[in-house]
Parts: sequence; C-alpha cells; structure tokens
Amino acid sequence: MQTTIKRLLSLVLCLALVLGMGLPTVARAAETSGTTGDVNWSYADGVLTLSGTGATATDYAKDGQPWQSYMTQITKVVVEEGVTVLGKNLFYGASALTDVTLPKGLTSIGAECFRATAIESIDLPDTLTKVGNGAFRLCKKLKSVTFPDSLTTLGRTVFYDDSSLTSVTLGGKDSKLTTMGDQVFTNAAALTALTVPASLTKLTVDDKGKGSFYKVSATAITFLGTQAQWHALVKQDKALQTDALTVTCSDGKYVYGAYVEPTDPVEPTEPEKPENPSGKTGDIDWTLDLDTGVLTLSGKGKTADYKNKSGQPWNDYKLSVKKVVVEEGVTYLGDRLFYEDRNLTEVVFPATSLTTIGEGTFRACDGLTEITLPDSLTTLKRVAFYQCINLKKVVIGTEKSQLTTLNDQTFTKCNSLTEVVLPASVVHLETKANSVAGPFHVTPLETITYLGTIAQYKALLSGTGVDGGPNCIENMNTAKLLVHCTDGDYRYGQIGGGISYAITGTALVLNYDGEGSGLMDDFTSFDEAPWSAQAGTIDRVVVKYGVKRMGANAFSGLAGVKDVVFFGAEADWKAIEAASGAGNEPVFSVPVSYPLTGSCGGNVTYTYEPVSRTMTISGTGEMYNGWTSGSQTPWYYVRDEIRHVVIGEGVTSVGSYAFNVGLSVESVEFPTTLQYVGTFSFGQCSRMTSFTLPEGLTIIGSKAFRGCSAMTEIHLPSTLVSVDLKAFEDATVLSDVYYNGTENDWSKVLISTSASGNDKLINATFHFLKTDAPFSDTEGKVAEAALYLTGRGYVDVTGEAFGAADNADLMTVVEALYRKAGKPGMYENAKLWAINTGLIDTASNETLTLGAMAELLRRFTEKNGRTTGTDALAWAAGNGYLADCTAKNSDDTLTRGDMALILAAYLRSDNANADRLDAQRKVIRDALAQGGDGRMYVFVPELNVPGKASKPGDCTFLVFPDGETMLLDTGVNTCADQIVQLLKDFGVKELDYLVISHPHIDHVGGAVTAVEYLKSIGGTVKHFWHSPADLKNYVANVEAVLPADTQNETLLSGEVRAIGSVSVNVYNPGKEFYDAWVASGDRSDGAVNNVSLALKFTYGGSSFLSCGDLYTNQERSLAAQYGDALRADIFNTNHHGAYTSNCDEWLDAVQPKVMFVESDDIGDTILAQRAAERNCAFYAAGLDGDILITMGSAADYTVTSARDSGIRSDYNGSIGKEDRLLSQPAITIGEIGTLTDGDADFTLPVSGGAEGLTFTYVSDNENVATVDENGLVHIVGAGDVTITVTKSGEGYETVTASVTLTVNKKAEEPRPTEPKPTEPKPTEPKPTEPSKPGTVTPATGDPMDVTALMSVLTLTAAGMAVMLFPLLRKKKI
Repeated sequence: MQTTIKRLLSLVLCLALVLGMGLPTVARAAETSGTTGDVNWSYADGVLTLSGTGATATDYAKDGQPWQSYMTQITKVVVEEGVTVLGKNLFYGASALTDVTLPKGLTSIGAECFRATAIESIDLPDTLTKVGNGAFRLCKKLKSVTFPDSLTTLGRTVFYDDSSLTSVTLGGKDSKLTTMGDQVFTNAAALTALTVPASLTKLTVDDKGKGSFYKVSATAITFLGTQAQWHALVKQDKALQTDALTVTCSDGKYVYGAYVEPTDPVEPTEPEKPENPSGKTGDIDWTLDLDTGVLTLSGKGKTADYKNKSGQPWNDYKLSVKKVVVEEGVTYLGDRLFYEDRNLTEVVFPATSLTTIGEGTFRACDGLTEITLPDSLTTLKRVAFYQCINLKKVVIGTEKSQLTTLNDQTFTKCNSLTEVVLPASVVHLETKANSVAGPFHVTPLETITYLGTIAQYKALLSGTGVDGGPNCIENMNTAKLLVHCTDGDYRYGQIGGGISYAITGTALVLNYDGEGSGLMDDFTSFDEAPWSAQAGTIDRVVVKYGVKRMGANAFSGLAGVKDVVFFGAEADWKAIEAASGAGNEPVFSVPVSYPLTGSCGGNVTYTYEPVSRTMTISGTGEMYNGWTSGSQTPWYYVRDEIRHVVIGEGVTSVGSYAFNVGLSVESVEFPTTLQYVGTFSFGQCSRMTSFTLPEGLTIIGSKAFRGCSAMTEIHLPSTLVSVDLKAFEDATVLSDVYYNGTENDWSKVLISTSASGNDKLINATFHFLKTDAPFSDTEGKVAEAALYLTGRGYVDVTGEAFGAADNADLMTVVEALYRKAGKPGMYENAKLWAINTGLIDTASNETLTLGAMAELLRRFTEKNGRTTGTDALAWAAGNGYLADCTAKNSDDTLTRGDMALILAAYLRSDNANADRLDAQRKVIRDALAQGGDGRMYVFVPELNVPGKASKPGDCTFLVFPDGETMLLDTGVNTCADQIVQLLKDFGVKELDYLVISHPHIDHVGGAVTAVEYLKSIGGTVKHFWHSPADLKNYVANVEAVLPADTQNETLLSGEVRAIGSVSVNVYNPGKEFYDAWVASGDRSDGAVNNVSLALKFTYGGSSFLSCGDLYTNQERSLAAQYGDALRADIFNTNHHGAYTSNCDEWLDAVQPKVMFVESDDIGDTILAQRAAERNCAFYAAGLDGDILITMGSAADYTVTSARDSGIRSDYNGSIGKEDRLLSQPAITIGEIGTLTDGDADFTLPVSGGAEGLTFTYVSDNENVATVDENGLVHIVGAGDVTITVTKSGEGYETVTASVTLTVNKKAEEPRPTEPKPTEPKPTEPKPTEPSKPGTVTPATGDPMDVTALMSVLTLTAAGMAVMLFPLLRKKKI
C-alpha cells in the first residue's frame, strides 16, 4: 500500500512539473504611485488619489493610463484641491468605480474621462467650465447629474447609452452654458426630467444631421427662458420639432406647431418708479434708496425697539434693503430693527456715536458675510446676530474697544462663522439662566484673533459673568479652536502628546488630535492638572483612541470617578495602565467600558472604526428610537468625530438623535430597507451637502435634518408619506429637491408647516423625476380628467381604460371616494366602507348609470356634513359636475370617459371635502341646552396661528354629563379670538372650570381674553384650577382678571375632585417634585413642561387623560409610580404629540383606545404609526379639523372629525366604525318527495338570498346523505339527515335555512338457500419448476430479481465500508 501511494505522489509531482514548464515568469509588481502631467497619483486598496497643482496628462489612449493595471479594481477616486484639469480617458473602463470626489477649483473634465464606470451620481464643483466628448458615456448606472452654473461648454455624446439616467439639469438661472455638442442624450432611454438654462444658444448637428437632442427620450423639458428663446433652439435641432414634446418655459407651455412667433413685438413700458420711502424710527430718520438698496439712518439718539420681525416701518421693503448706513449721531439700534432683512449684505456703523446694539437687531440677516463693530460699542445684547447663516467673520472691536460683555447666543446658529477678532476688553461671557448656550452656541469656530496675551485669554476662559457665575465658554473650550494671541498661539486644554481635554457635563473627556505621540505630560501634583478645580463634579473619564499614556498624578484627586469609557480595545487599556505615571489609581480601579461596538436596537448593532472614523450600523429591524437630547447614544462622546456613516441592508430606521451634532459627517450610505429617519437623526450634520434617501422610506421625523447648514440638495423617494415638524429647520442653503415621483405624487406628501419649520424644503426648486403618463385612448377634457384621477391616486389604471367604448362600474367610483375619505383602516376595503356608511345599497359591482353616479356623490356629500337636497341629478347638474358628460338621462349607462369627467369635477369641488363642523357644534349646543344629556363630551378645536408662524397650543372644551363646562388650556395668545368664538358658538356665558395645565404661552395665552369676554357679557368663571408653577406671571395675569367669587385652586398629585358623576384624579405634579423644581431654578422648556397637571377624568367605565406637555423623563417616572392607574381609553397626547414625549413606557401604562393631537398638523407621524400598531385610533386637529369625542358611562365612545384625513389608514379597530350590513331575502327550500336508500342523486331546490352571492351546504349526517358545493344530494343509507343552506357575502348579513330529510330502507328481497359445506380434499404437491434465468427462488418458492438482489448487496457493502473506515484509518498504510 505504501508503495502505491508513493507512486501516485510521484505522478502528481511530475504532472506539476510538466504543467509548470509552460508558465511565464512572474512579472514585476505594478507601480502604485507616480505622476500624470503636473499631478501626483497613488493607488491603495481600491482608492486612486490625485494630488498636486495643475492638470493631469490630457491625451491618454483608453488603455494607456499609468494605473491601467488597477483600472478594474478602482472603487473610489479622490481628486484633491489644486487639481484643475482631468484629462482624456483618465478613468475609462474603471468598471468598479462608484465613488468620485472632485475639488473646488476643477475647471475641465476631458473626453471619455469617466466612460464605462459604475458611478450612480457625481457632485460637480461650481468652478467647472468644460465637459468633454463622451465624458460620462456608457455609465450604465448613472441616474442624475446637475451641472453648475459655471459650465460654458458641453461636448458631444456626453450621456450616450446611459440607460439608467433619469434626470439632468444643464444649469440654473445664472448658467453660463452657451454651447452643446451633438447626441448628448442619445439612447438615454430612462431620461424623464431635463432642465435647460436660458443661456444655451448654440446646438450642434453632425454631418449626418444628428443634433444635440437626437433620440432624447424625455417628453417634457423645463426651459428657464421664454418660449421665443426656446423656439430659437428648436430651429437648430430637428429632434425638437415635434408636438410630442412639452416644454415648460418661463412664460408658459411651448408645444411645437402650436407656437406662433410674434410678428411685431411690443416694447415693454417702464413701470413708474415709486418714490423712495422714508420716515421715523424713534428719534431717527430713515430713508431707503430703492435703486441702490441703501437704507440710511440719520439724526441723534435712539431708534425704536420692535417686538417682532414685521413691525419695522420699512417692512414692506425688507427685501430691497441691501446696505445699511448708520450715520454719526445715532447711539442705539433697537431690538429686532433689521430682523430677517435677508438681502442685507453690508452695514456701515458710525465710528464714535453708537453705544448699543439691541436684542436680535440683525437676527436672521442671511446676506451678511462679514461685520465689523465700532469701538464705541458698550452694549451688545443677546441674539444680536442670531442665525446670520452666511456670516463668516466678525470683528468685535480693536485694541480700543469699550465692549466688556458678550451676551448669550449673540452668534448662535451663525453656521458659517469660523473667524472672530476678539478685543481684550471683553471679560464677561454670559449665558441664559439654566442654560449652557453662550455667545458662540452652535457655531463652527476655527480661529480667534485675540487682542491680548495668552494669560489674558486664559483669564477670560476661567473668569466670571456679570452675575458672578462662570463665563460660558461653549465652543471655546476645545483644542480644535486656534487662538492667535499677541504673544503666541494657544489651544485650549492641551496636555502633551496631541492630547487635549474638555469637560462635558460631569465627564472629563481626553481627546487625541491624531498627530501627536499620545503620551500625556506628567504633573508633580494633582493641583497642576487643569481639571483639578472641577474635581468635585467629575464622575466619569472618557478616553479617546490614540491616547497611550496618562501623566503622573493626572487623576489622583478624582475621588468621585465611577467609570471610564475607553474608545479602544481592552488590551490597549491595559497597555495604557502599564505605561502611565504614578498616582492614577482612581481611573484604573473603576469599571471600564469599550464602546467601539455594541447594540443599538433589538437586532441592530454598531461598530465604530476610529482610524477611518467610520460608523457602521448592521442587523435587521429598527434602531433604538428612545434616545433624546438628555439620553446618550453609545457613541455620544465621538459623535462629532464620525466622518462616514454606513447603514447596512436590513436596518429599517435611523434612531432619534442617532447622529445629531455629527459635525464631521461627510458621507452617509442608506440601505434599501430603510423606512424612516427619526427625530434629530442627522441634526447639525453641518458638513453634509447632500442626502439621498432610498425608495421605501416613508417618514422623515421631526427635526431630522435640522441645522444641516451646508445641505444644498436632497434626493427624496416616491414612497415618502410625511415630513414631520421642522425636519428641515435651519437647513439654510437647501435649494434643490430631486423627487423620484411626479408632481401629483408630491402633492400627496404630508409636510408639516407648523411654525414655518419646513419652509426651506417647501420653497426649494423641485425636480420631478417622473411625469404622469397620458392615456392613448383619450383626448381633450377626458384625457385631462383621467390624468387628474390617476395622477392623484384616486383611480388605478393600466392600459387604455378611459375610452368611450368602456362602460363605467360602481366600484371604481366607490374606491375613489374611499381614498378621498382617507382609506379608514377600520374597514377592510372600499366596499365594506361604502356599505357600512350607507353610500351604497348593493355589494355587486354593477354597471353605472348617470342617476346612480349622481346619487352616490350626493350621499358622500351628505356624509361630509353638507346639505344637498333629495334630487341627486338636479343637484349634480346644478354644481356643474355633468357639464361635459355625454349621458343626459338618469338611466343612461356611463362610459368610463363620462365617469372620469364627472368624478374629476366632483373631487375638485368643496363638496368632496368633509366639513362636519356645524354638526359637531350643534351636538355640544344641544347637550348644554338640556343641562347635560348624561354623556361626557371632549371637544378639540382646530386652532391656527395666522401664517402658521408659531404653534397654536392646546385647548380642550369639556361638557360633563350634568351640563358642567370646562376649558382645559386656552392656546397661544394669537389664538385668543378663536377661543372666544368657540365660547360664543356654544352659547357659554358661565364657565364652571378654567384649567391651565402649566405656565407656557401656548397653554395660557388665551385665558385672559376668554375671562374678560365672559365678564363683558355678565358671565363668570366658577373655578380656576392650575399647576402651582408660574412663569413670567402668566398664571398671575389670569388671576388678576378673575371675578372676585372665582374659587382659585392649585392642584397637586394625590388629590381627587368630583364634577357631578365624574371623578378627577391628579397624578402630577407631586409636592416633592414641585419643591425640587422651585429649588433648582431651572425654567427651561422641559423643566416647566414637567410640572404640568396630569388629570384623569373617569365616568363610570369611561376615562380621559390629559397631561399638558410632560416630557419623556417625567412620563417614565409617573408610569413607574402609578402603572395601571394611568389607564385611560381617551388620551390627549403629551406636548402636542411631539417627539419629546409619549414614550413606549408611558403608552404601555395608559393603553389608550383613542389618541388625539392638538397641533396645527400631525405632530409626529411616527407616533401615529405606533398608535396603529397598538390598535389605537389617532386623530390630529391640524389634519382632521375639530374633533368631537362622546363618552357614555359604559366605555362606549364615538369620534367625529370635521374633516377626513389618511392618518387612520393603518388602524383596524372599531372606534369610529359604523356597523351596517345589507339585508338579504330569506332562503326558501322547496318540497322534496319520499326518499329511499338507493334513490338517484338530486339537486336541493333552494332560492332566495341576495343575487350574486353563493349558497353553501352542510350535511349533519353523511352516513345518510352527502351534499356537494352545488347542492347535489347523494343518498348513502337509511336514516334522518338535516341539510343547512347558508348565503353570506362581504357587506351582507348572513341568512340560513335548513331541511330535515328521512331516507327509508329499501324493501328486503328473498334470501337464497345456503349450500352445505363439503370436506376439503388433500392437495397433491406440484413439482417445482426450474428457475428462469435472472431470478432466484427463495424458500417461499417466489422468484426474486437478481438485479434487485445485487443492489441490496451493494448498499450493504457500502454501509459496511462506512462503518469499517474509522477502524481502517487507525492502521498505518
């Protein structure tokens, strides 16, 4: 055996030698770096980097690049700043290339430069002027491209054969593009959205007549010039000479063939020039030159102060103000004087007279980029330059400055402010009470030029404010900030080796700059450590990756340290301990966590790679959504260092606050599984210029992209359903939205407009990447109506479905009305909804007549709360719905074309929109007129601040079973008149209870006006209930106007009040909690919200809970304390349904059946989603209008909204459901004769029930008879059997009938005589036959197949071999 194996091995070696003789020698490894033209290149791990100054080589052959050996391995190209020209064929054939970074300063992209790469998108710098022939040709995955306005020349075949390309913008209104080559878009078959700038004047045609737009697939083009300008281009290119192409121009739609060139153009007349406006503000004269935009303030003294942004005397000319000149003599610029003068770019101050700049004087002046304050200034009030988003540099004064104090938030949200000149005269840095927001709150400061010494600057940092508290040095206490002092440069917190420190809350954070040795300096004693003064407050030490040694005695005095957070591996921490100096036991004797990886959701994990600063989220399902501004993500201490975020496939959400304050985030990769991005998920990611959200995403949470101040564009999916409160607040430069759907699709997206928080999104330029396709079998008005119905999603259509030859059907219209009503999810489908609400009397999908259509629309209008009369046809005709219809008589069958015309006309009218307000208010008036009707009513009015400039706040009106009334909160002060109107509508003269949950203006604002109204009509307020807390005298101001006999009561937890048969339990605030609140002095929004009254109203088995604006932390505390006692069927969501509140622990305790939101929109879509998951109905006053809830004593409720919305489309419970089933005629079973066993099969004679439904049959004794699905009875034997017949169907009640049948025995036949048995004879054995070939005769004498036997033997042998193999292996071979 050994000999055999040796021979086999020899044979294998010989074979290897023979094969090896034909192999070439190994080539020398390809170069990984070098030069190309004036530029250096290097390649590593799939990344090709170009660096240096100037142009690359400009004329490579398609396979001649120096990195050709790596071409198919390149996945990323980074072109660094300084490179100006990318040459020909530079990346031709880089088939794995998906990521390209191009620098500002790049001017030219050469021919075929990115040909045949895998890029899907590319960001082009605003310095680019030329793009060569075929630059992006054969980029099969490229989807969209936007060229900067700097582009002047676009070559030929640039997007040739780019089959995935859907959107191209050639330039904007300031574009310099003048010339475009031929066949630019040829075979780009997916292209639907194309924007062409007015600057384009020259199109190129090749020698075969193929022009710039040859084979362009887009059927609609947006042209940023006039029809006449476009017509001039059309003359140059035959591809544009077609009426199939619709072009939207600045002055209307252009269609070739319909355009008529003007023959005698009329010269426009110059409008009369208005006089330059002027006037007084306080002591000062003002004049605005409308030609130059210069606003001049002159005179001596002070300007006036203003309370808001619209009170200034030049308010009508705000956008005309470009420059402000303040002349000598002016001493004071008043509060909010130039608030939101957004086009103001320059301010000239007087040299000596100005002493004061007021609160918010230059707030939100977007145009300011640089400001220099005069040395005469002595007072600079808070928020003076708040949200000047483009302000880059501020000179606060010179060495002669008299300014001593910078107040809180002076430069907050100046998102571009990187450079400040700070005079040494400034010694106080103030903050608002109980806040950490200092003068430079939320600013990206990089350098301060300090006009004093390093010692003076350090004294400023450690100094005190005017009131004696510590100076607020937020954003100044970081080593990232370089301070140029008169005697040298200084960085805060440096302690050697590239290590610096910062104090964050109670944590001492050690940062590493990535360049130093990581070795901390030693200290001779703890007193030398720069954090020794704060030793008593430090309970945690955070150590960043890169720190390698702790200096001696650095932590010897930190007795209160409880734990260490180390962003590295355990082995690295052990190495630090071994390398550190003596006296550091406090940090090496406490628990250490290593948060480079961990859990961030049920099945979701994270990994942070500190070298590349990449955060990777992996797993399936949702990220944790419970983080808040007060609860930290696991990566909290490195959140501002993360550069790249990669969210893996399977993850469905980005959790709340996940990457908030991601100041260094440069790229984010989203998975296709993503469904929503949570609250503040990418807040203040101020380096991100663009986000691309994937198809499948439905919700953008509240403030998700707040403060993304560099974001100029966002790509949104067609699946988007809602954009929540202030999602794009302070996204100050957002200008372009690329939406992967049609304009009609976008109109269905629910966008919060509360407090103007999404104005930047709403006012951006939209690029719709899809258009509604017209129907080929329609034309004229029918085509337009069909496009309206399908474009807005009322009707689903495939193919040619609106032609005159097609009959309309009932269910198409029912489905459209169901969608208009918001697809209420308590019904399984449109048919059941229509039956239950009384819209239709039949469940069959019958052909539709004109009369039936009119009646259906009339009933829907009545359901909407509007009066129609009884003659449906006359009503429909009177409203103009039948104007274009060909059918005239009630019995005429409608074509689908007629149906489209009628339905589109109806859905566009007010009658299609619900308005049940009058009916609701009548219910309340009737209950009050009776002095109570035994039910409790909760009425939620829809309040709106004019222009939605701020939140309207909370207000609920209650009527108790015995007629008592309560006004629970009164909204914001600007809604006071709406509260008074509500009292008038209900006829209320005496209010039994006025309740204020907590002292915020959006809850108490209308109270004084409401009380004064009641007093003015001789009425009164009997009881005033309120939280013990007060703020700004809001409650005191109400108390001051109350009638003398009003019972004024403060409520605390544990108290129980009775209002007739309704008990009122108080669960917040507790006495101890309130006392602690008073002692803390904290009057921040969250602190005041948490002293809200929590009131539960119980009426028999029914319950209602309202808790003001409780935040999540207090919710959790109360849920733990009270548990099931908080359970309530009706729940007024905390804090207007906002992201700050309504946590899972709270909802688990309350277990509501109905939630409602008092806001001017939805509040928080994710909350609505969670409600549906809990089988809880969700209503929002901002969408549903007024909400009326009736409560009986037996937990029986009804909910009626003034309008219909889609926020209950996922709800499948019973609240609000109307149960109404159609009746059926009785089932009749005909006579059946005598039955005998053995009779032939017969069909049961049944009739009745509704037409179109099917009978079902059941036999209770199948030993006697069976019955099949067609009613065919088969006799099995004698006996009794009952057959039950049932008829049921969707929307119908069930009817049954039964019949009992008796089956007789068959008559007996005479029995035959049985023969006597005979004895068996013995049998002679037969001789054995010889076996046939191929068989074996076993002992039984039966033949057996030899082949089968061999198979058995073979399997047996194989089995034995398997069993013996382990034994054989033990033998040496």
